[in-house]
Amino acid sequence: MTTKSLLIAGALTFSSFAFAGTKSYEFKLSEPATLGSTELKPGEYKIKVEGSQATLHDEQTGKSFTMNVKIEHAERKFDQTIVKSVNKDGKGQVLEIQLGGTDNRVEPVL
Repeated sequence: MTTKSLLIAGALTFSSFAFAGTKSYEFKLSEPATLGSTELKPGEYKIKVEGSQATLHDEQTGKSFTMNVKIEHAERKFDQTIVKSVNKDGKGQVLEIQLGGTDNRVEPVL
């Protein structure tokens, strides 16, 4: 192997470690809701948080989107991933997502 190919192989290995460290959390919406400026349909979703960005993946359609979020820390770890929302003007609005197994709450930045 040449030095160049070793560097490329090493870079790919380290980038895969970084990606593997990002955990996704699953949640289900039973009714339509708004998260930030995005309309979510009922269904199953996965969320990955990296810094101040969260990527949501709709399991049914395969579509993903990224949004800015604020991370808050609770006093204790959450047992499961829970979506907290309110009904505003007849529509569900997600206020926060509590990430199960962590003390992190994800809030959309509007």
